[in-house]
Amino acid sequence: MRWYLVLILLGACSAPAARPPTAPSTAAAPAAPSARDLLVDDAADPARHEAAFERARSLSAELADADADAARRDAIATSFGRALAVTSGTEGITNRLRNELVRGLGSSGSPAAVAPLAATVRRVEGDQHFLFNRMAVVELGRLGDEAAIPVLIEALYLFDPDAPTLRADDVAAEALVRVGRAAVTPLLETLRGANPRVNAIVDSFITILQGAGLTPLPSREEIVHGNAMWVLGSLGGPGVAEALLAETEAPQSSRRSAAAGALLRLAGPVEGPVRERVEAVFSSTPAGHEGALERGQLLGSMGMALGGAFLPFLRERMVDLDLALERRVQAARLHARLADGAEVRAADATLARLPEDDELASYLMEPIPSWNALARRCGDRLACYRRALADAADGDGDAVKAATMAGRFGVDDPATLEALVDRLDSRDVALRVALFTALDHAATHGSPRAVARIARMRIEEEGEPTWHAVAPIALMTQARLQLRADP
Repeated sequence: MRWYLVLILLGACSAPAARPPTAPSTAAAPAAPSARDLLVDDAADPARHEAAFERARSLSAELADADADAARRDAIATSFGRALAVTSGTEGITNRLRNELVRGLGSSGSPAAVAPLAATVRRVEGDQHFLFNRMAVVELGRLGDEAAIPVLIEALYLFDPDAPTLRADDVAAEALVRVGRAAVTPLLETLRGANPRVNAIVDSFITILQGAGLTPLPSREEIVHGNAMWVLGSLGGPGVAEALLAETEAPQSSRRSAAAGALLRLAGPVEGPVRERVEAVFSSTPAGHEGALERGQLLGSMGMALGGAFLPFLRERMVDLDLALERRVQAARLHARLADGAEVRAADATLARLPEDDELASYLMEPIPSWNALARRCGDRLACYRRALADAADGDGDAVKAATMAGRFGVDDPATLEALVDRLDSRDVALRVALFTALDHAATHGSPRAVARIARMRIEEEGEPTWHAVAPIALMTQARLQLRADP
């Protein structure tokens, strides 16, 4: 007989012992899994990604509630990070889930979002498309947390190993400006070659270029310095101008040109020593195709400096017979966009020095004559350019000229800033670029209205060609204006 039958028989034959009454059990039932825990469980199973996506959307709606407290935001961000770490696959629903998780982390405003977004940025192998690396960079910029600076600097050099032309440098630059000037010191260290992770990424990139048979190969220094200098110029701050000026004396022409372009990104008027150094870099560019590209980029940078410091230099380049005709035409067009009435007359006198058979005259076509006519009419009168900006229709070249001149002469003028923002409703790409450039120059203390208008533009137009064409300059302008308002 088994032992438990013996116990049963013994119990049946003996009187039960008296027991004290027992209180009702107070032990809590096991807690039901929270929506956050279920999200992580569903994300780990590709077959349940539809359910995970719906849970993520529901939790994202909570993040959109302005009354959600910090603890709740931290908890949701933590669960989103855990879910993102276990999400795998390439199906459409999986990518929709990744999209919801990455965007949700950015909108959480929680410090807990930084680590999972950084991990997403650094994940360049496996089944995650590189577009999610870029998206994570954007969301780190949205958070604006200084803890993200190291990974954002790495992202300046990040690339898709399967498609090396797919990079994250543009969104990383914007994100670093959004984080602010705390990034300056580590960027200067990167410039000095003291960032091992960046150096390793760049070395891998060069190895891929070498394997593809591309020549000439850029050096590590050329790549590292070029990207770091662009962001330093966009940020400004202590030690930046000095570092960039030193780079204008680098042995490689590409580094000198990148430094000169970055110097012209610094806010404020172009001082004499900077102007002279930039002009010297232009003169030192090598002959041939490489030098032609660098000269074109430098002229373009001069055209973004709206203060007028380079107008005499541009006039001389128009009649420089040793310069490629393409560059001379570029100089003439930039001069016409930037010049007031007196400067247009100076250009006419300069052009009169050309021999009669010179080819330049046949290329001085619209919009150059219209821009020069507006300059003669308005001279240096800001109010005249503001009226022209308000009156010009979309597609009218006068609007581009008027926006440029309003930005040049209307620095920190409230009426001018209002007029520039008002015209952002235009869908004319050329005009919008001119407006962003003018706002960047004129709003030296920021412009909350411009920042808000660009944010609305992004929401209303995302996915449209008109937004795609201007998004890089629009978002960088927005970031720079925010930085100036809260340095």
